[in-house]
Amino acid sequence: MIPIEKVIGGGQSGGDIAGAKFGVKNSIPVDINICKDFIPIGRKGFPDGIVSRISNVNVVTQKTGVAGLIERTEYNVKNSDFTIILLNRDIYKTKGSKLTVDYCQRHSKAYFLYDICVVGMTMLKFYNSHCFWKVIELTRQMGTKLTVNIAGPRDLDESRGVRALEKMLYGGEKDGKGIG
Repeated sequence: MIPIEKVIGGGQSGGDIAGAKFGVKNSIPVDINICKDFIPIGRKGFPDGIVSRISNVNVVTQKTGVAGLIERTEYNVKNSDFTIILLNRDIYKTKGSKLTVDYCQRHSKAYFLYDICVVGMTMLKFYNSHCFWKVIELTRQMGTKLTVNIAGPRDLDESRGVRALEKMLYGGEKDGKGIG
């Protein structure tokens, strides 16, 4: 099991909110990092009751619109130890999720691509794993925990996303212990 200290995300509908709901459900502090004047697409605000259970909602850029979303995405990648990108389609058919991958690669951050639509919710790919496993080993030796950035397309089913995260991080694919 990966020792998680905090979940961060961009607050967008779909993958980001699934990450926030996962954190809240599992009593992990959640920070939502947004751009100025942000409201999740397809909503009038954040889901009922979630803001009161989130640790912090931070405005991390004064830019608005697409420019703000781009800057916020890079901020979340840079300020996390690794990123999980939940997917419901090919990564190349997304914009924000592909941008998240690009920032993970630019900043040499470990990341998972996790297709929640595959039978059994099988993880697709894990990148920069050499960095990730060194970090995991150091956190265990030092008794510290990690910050995970959780992202994904805005049309991703949030309930399925939460279940996929629980299976990945706590339920495991083979050993019942999750990854790590």
